[in-house]
Amino acid sequence: MKNLNTCAQIYHKLDHKLTPLSPFSGIYYRISGGDPSGRSGRAEIFFDDEWGTLCNTDWGENEASALCRQMGFHGGDPIDGPFKVPAKGLVYRSMYQCRATSQSLSDCPHSGWQEAKDTECTDHQNDAGVFCYQNGENTI
Repeated sequence: MKNLNTCAQIYHKLDHKLTPLSPFSGIYYRISGGDPSGRSGRAEIFFDDEWGTLCNTDWGENEASALCRQMGFHGGDPIDGPFKVPAKGLVYRSMYQCRATSQSLSDCPHSGWQEAKDTECTDHQNDAGVFCYQNGENTI
């Protein structure tokens, strides 16, 4: 297994946010490929020893808000790509079912992380994205 501490240190130095699903799960999320502030970009997951993206199938406002809250923002909205930095790795289909009150993606029921096999998701054209807002902001 790759050293997650090293990975987390690298992203900390780059001022990116990296948050675990739970302290012992080995599953991490990040927002990548967007603006330098880390407020917007593609939703990515570290799963099964590699980074991948999430397909935007069933990705809506509740899911985007949950990821943004998990990253320390007030909330967020889903956005479409293309993103500034091209994605690499697998695309996962997970079909999250977050509520408006979900504080993180770990609070949301989902179907597990299966590699997307359909052409709708496999080429990173439909990666899930977010725009996160700070306290006091409420829309993009």
